[in-house]
Amino acid sequence: MSEEKNWYYLSETNEQLGPVSEARIRELIVSGTLNRLTRVWKPGFENWIELENTSFNRFLNKKSAGSDPDVQKQKKTPVGLWIALAVSLTVILAMGALIAFMFLHPAKTQKEGPGTDSPEAAAKAFAEAYGAKDIDSLYTACALESYVEHYDLEKNIERMQCLTPVMMYLYGKSEGTAALNERIREMNLTKSFYYLYETPIWSHRDDQERRSMAIKLGEMEMEELTGLVKGVDELGSVMVNDVESVSEFCKETEQDALMKSFSADGVKKQQAELEKVYGGEIEDLVVSMDIDGDHYYLCLQTISYDGDRWYVLNTHGTLASMLGLSIDSGGLVPAPDL
Repeated sequence: MSEEKNWYYLSETNEQLGPVSEARIRELIVSGTLNRLTRVWKPGFENWIELENTSFNRFLNKKSAGSDPDVQKQKKTPVGLWIALAVSLTVILAMGALIAFMFLHPAKTQKEGPGTDSPEAAAKAFAEAYGAKDIDSLYTACALESYVEHYDLEKNIERMQCLTPVMMYLYGKSEGTAALNERIREMNLTKSFYYLYETPIWSHRDDQERRSMAIKLGEMEMEELTGLVKGVDELGSVMVNDVESVSEFCKETEQDALMKSFSADGVKKQQAELEKVYGGEIEDLVVSMDIDGDHYYLCLQTISYDGDRWYVLNTHGTLASMLGLSIDSGGLVPAPDL
């Protein structure tokens, strides 16, 4: 099989990852990262399709060693029923979280700041807060309330062509749904912050320990998660160097092919779709920094609202996905790994 990196796949949190080679897809199947229902895409496909409907199905059959009763049952269940179950589960979980939120957090305090006048300024403010271990300022630099206000769930479902329980944002703009959705956004940001602080440390741990920690992270309550982030003290000095455009980053790291791929029409179309979902202009940037003496790049995605308020949208943006970085990297990659 060709080793060309032209496959993309959706993570459990519906983040697009890739491009990766066919060999890498097989490795992810063997490790259990990808399963029959993982949605994949490559140039030439009209839509995202499930992995079991591709040529990789024979590897899935080997992985399952004959049959998996749960998987077989899942295959026979009508798609409509799964969507209905997903919606029901989402609503139940969301309403439970909303009730807890209303009792435990009666007073709402705004997390995001006023924004900056440029994407570079937003990226720098975030990176400097990261270096100072100032968690409150990390939230300030990110879109939180504005994210929820502009986020279009219907457009995202249309873009992803699926609805899953992890997509827990509720429809509507009422005060109650907005409060819940802001809480969910805050939790997702907190996980990203934790990954950013752990990534330089995780480089010295084995993959099994990293996967175990990622699973535990998904089970934690907000207060426990925030406490972990604020308690990260293994990380030493962080020096922010420069904020670079994608073209400057590719030139610096001599990745002409990556720049060509990033500038391709397909990626531009995907970026335009993201801007419809998130309701603002999006720009990917790279922050060069030194962490405990090692050189790292942080691949951020920024967004503007009202044309002049820039925030960090994701710590793991489009460029990070194209570099093949996992979600639990937080978009941070050691320079030698490029």
